[in-house]
Amino acid sequence: MPHAIELGTSIAIPLLVTLVYAFVSADTGESTVAESLIWERFLERAWAVIVLDFLLNDVTNAAMIYSTSANALEMIAGLAAFMFSVLTVFADAGAVVDDDVTVWTVIPRSLLRSILTTWNSAIFIRALAIFSLWLLAFVAESALYIGLTHFGIPQAIFWGDVPIATLVTPPIAAITVVVYRDATGVLR
Repeated sequence: MPHAIELGTSIAIPLLVTLVYAFVSADTGESTVAESLIWERFLERAWAVIVLDFLLNDVTNAAMIYSTSANALEMIAGLAAFMFSVLTVFADAGAVVDDDVTVWTVIPRSLLRSILTTWNSAIFIRALAIFSLWLLAFVAESALYIGLTHFGIPQAIFWGDVPIATLVTPPIAAITVVVYRDATGVLR
């Protein structure tokens, strides 16, 4: 069962995020986009979101672990990882909605574009708010897991993780792509 949850969080959730990004981005655009083109964008960019989420989740996990360390250098590294996580909150949205990328440049350009976009103080606050929503979801998952484990519920890790992640992922992803498109000037 633990492998199923890892597979779900590493593959299924990024696929759901990619789908939300593609459809919400098309809905917020000024011109209508054929549904077949939205599905094409989804299929074309899903791999990049999977890779980005895998890498950025590792950075965020390291941030949580090292920022609570008693060692000063580890704490500074953890805080730097948190800062990087906030700066790259739009990376997977950029990987899906940006048009001027190739297969080889989609990941590095989306990381760079997210950092440059978030560097603006007004956008940084929004990115911090979005990152905080993801952290709040993580706290809810952890609290539910602890509660379910305490009461001896079978498969507590599944019931603590999957329902909350499935419910909160689409709205947070929709907010993320709308804020990103607004920040990059597409919605103006």
